[in-house]
Amino acid sequence: MGTPTITTRGMKEKEMDKIAEWVDYVIEVVAPYCHLRPAEFEEKIKKMPELRKIAADVKSLCRRYPLNI
Repeated sequence: MGTPTITTRGMKEKEMDKIAEWVDYVIEVVAPYCHLRPAEFEEKIKKMPELRKIAADVKSLCRRYPLNI
């Protein structure tokens, strides 16, 4: 993950701040399950409404800033 793709899309500091908030929140939400084996971890988190909401928000942001290459 890096800023080149973000800036290529035309995002600025405001969007970077939001992305950082999302990353921080996701780490916080999944931390209690980090002891699980990968398959168990994936099964547990794929049903979490918090992560589904962030995924939808990320998709929305990416639609507003499409990758024009």
